[in-house]
Amino acid sequence: MNASITTESVAENSPMKVNASFGIRADDLRPNEITERLGIQPSHSFARGDTYVGHLDRTTMGTRTRPFGVWQVRSEGVVKSDVLQDHVDYLVGVIEPKREEIDALLSDPALYVDVRLWVESHDVVNAFTLRSDSICILASLCREFNISVIGGEGGQEAK
Repeated sequence: MNASITTESVAENSPMKVNASFGIRADDLRPNEITERLGIQPSHSFARGDTYVGHLDRTTMGTRTRPFGVWQVRSEGVVKSDVLQDHVDYLVGVIEPKREEIDALLSDPALYVDVRLWVESHDVVNAFTLRSDSICILASLCREFNISVIGGEGGQEAK
């Protein structure tokens, strides 16, 4: 598996936010236990009951309480590329060696295990290609894929 991390740009005039993540969520998830079990340091984690500052409504910020626990490893901030395949390769390189441990986690129906792919740009139309071998690996290590492709106005117009 090619785990190279590049700085290749999809298009110089099309700034993009691209990342991939693997996550586990459950009502009573203990992130430290997942870290110990997988031997992977999470990029992001919290436990049920942890507090944080967030929107209470559209205009008011305040202290909120986490309703469930989350453990996540993300390519964001690590992979310096706007090529989605580079982010997927990074994620495969981190989690695939832990297949046995992840398979055991997948056998627990209380755990929600997913892979998230995110592509965001100023262009209205976005397209990307992913190698089937890497998608097959990721699909075998999660229950669901969450894919967000977001394009804004003011980008390239359709002709």
